[in-house]
Order: sequence, then C-alpha cells, then structure tokens
Amino acid sequence: MVSRLKNIRKSRGMTQAELAEATGIHRVTIAKYEAGCFGATLTNAEKLANALDCTIEDLIGGNGDAVSND
Repeated sequence: MVSRLKNIRKSRGMTQAELAEATGIHRVTIAKYEAGCFGATLTNAEKLANALDCTIEDLIGGNGDAVSND
C-alpha cells in the first residue's frame, strides 16, 4: 500500500490533508501509511479506497499484508 496510496492520492490531485478530511483519518496516520510505518486497518483501507474512488485491491496491489484486521 505504501507507494500505491501516495501515487493514487497524487493522481487524484489530493493532498494528505484533503484525504484526511475526506476519510476522517488523521493526516499524520495517512503520512505513516504512505511511509510504510504500519498498515491500515480494513476499516481505514475502505475509507481510503472510497475517498480515492478506487478499490482496496488498487491500494494494496493484490498483496494483503498491507491491511490489518486489528
């Protein structure tokens, strides 16, 4: 999800702050997802995908280890 999230966000012309406002996820958390510090929960991955008008699969690239069920 690391580079995909950032690439998709940028392709949509969104800043981290705009994505944070659209999802209700703190901007620092989005920055940490993009930096690979930790993976998104399934709930947050759904919020990100909805806000970016893509699928969770688009965000994770078919590699489910970027999403946590915690």
